[in-house]
Amino acid sequence: DPLDLKGLPFGYYANNTPAAVRLALVPRGMVVSWQNAASYSAPPKVLYGKTETSLTLAVAGSQHTYGTVYFNDVVLSGLDPSSRYFFQIVDNPALPLSAHNYELSSTWNFTTAPTKGEVKPFTITVVGDMGTVNANGTSAAVAALVPETDFVLHIGDISYADDFFMRPGQPGDDTYESTWNSWQVWQQPVTAAIPYMVLPGNHEVTCQEVLGHIACPERQNNFTAYRHRFRMPSVESGAGSVQNMWHSYDYGLAHFINLNTESDYPNSPEGPGTRLGGGPFGGPGTPNPSQLAWLEKDLQAANASRSVTPWIIVSGHRPIYSSIGSEADAAMYQAFENLFVRFRVDFYFCGHIHYYERLFPIAAHVAQPFTGNTYTNPKAPVYIINGSAGNVEGLHQGTINKNISAFLNINDYGYGRLTVFNATHSHWGYYKAQDRALNDELWVVHS
Repeated sequence: DPLDLKGLPFGYYANNTPAAVRLALVPRGMVVSWQNAASYSAPPKVLYGKTETSLTLAVAGSQHTYGTVYFNDVVLSGLDPSSRYFFQIVDNPALPLSAHNYELSSTWNFTTAPTKGEVKPFTITVVGDMGTVNANGTSAAVAALVPETDFVLHIGDISYADDFFMRPGQPGDDTYESTWNSWQVWQQPVTAAIPYMVLPGNHEVTCQEVLGHIACPERQNNFTAYRHRFRMPSVESGAGSVQNMWHSYDYGLAHFINLNTESDYPNSPEGPGTRLGGGPFGGPGTPNPSQLAWLEKDLQAANASRSVTPWIIVSGHRPIYSSIGSEADAAMYQAFENLFVRFRVDFYFCGHIHYYERLFPIAAHVAQPFTGNTYTNPKAPVYIINGSAGNVEGLHQGTINKNISAFLNINDYGYGRLTVFNATHSHWGYYKAQDRALNDELWVVHS
């Protein structure tokens, strides 16, 4: 479906209006991204400043496409920490700024990240496996919580565009590209207000997952839509030109690492030669370090900086452990667990299984059980499965394995909230989307 404009706002094509505005964190800065129907004749541009009436700074960025609409990324760098900035997208960057039509672009604002190591509580919302169907409750809750949220972390399976054929007859959701458009426009009240950090899942690999990559045009294979529709800090975190596939960033007292659990490690479930055929993005034959080499280096540096960033929080789409198991458990365990344990990762957030589960700290398949809702000085990563934001495939069923798991909810869609209070205390909560009621909580305490 080349240049599929379904799912985009009325007048989008005629006015070349910016749509699906989104933010992402980079060191000492912010990425402003959006899409539009036609190519600009000059690099895309953003005006910004510290007051709404003084947008005196201008930065140009880059525009790219994969044969559909056009995607724009502008990096605002050198920003003050914990500061509010206002910004506006220039509707026609080829014109002098004096001729800019301000009516075609709203003015938005964001707050930058605190300084690395700053002792200041922050809260993030965590969602996983969230498409355009069964996600109304989660989406509404995430939007309502924007004033109380520093950023959103979406742990893969972002729009379920590859399941477009399961939603026939729904305007804006009946092709692969239009499902992506519809989902990103739907989420703009969140993504244009606070950073929206993402990582890839299996539903980002190709245009549909039943037949795999052989049924898709080349421009809709190998995570192409995902790599164009977001701009994460891969370059800034030493991953090279992997285009969002893995990256890391600091936020106050925490170091965050987002992984690719679909390809680029031994026996990965969606790598080259598999049905979906994703990757490789790093290692031999590419200009980038392998994901595992990059991860080890990044974790080693983060662990050595515990006095500044005492929390290491890793996320990936697939689980290593769960009560019901999944198809990549063994490969994930072999590739990642030793690094997680060796460098004392605090949390591992994942989805893929469409339910919510809080496991005990686990190493080498042996759990460290706790009673109650506080894990004090855990000796291994705390594993959280949060794949229940809502999607067309529905919830998964299963029973709890009490040897490794503390809490399981197979009945409710929902979302998570993590608050890092200080160097010793973090709080996690899982909330049901239907009424936003707290369903499970956990304190992790380091003494």
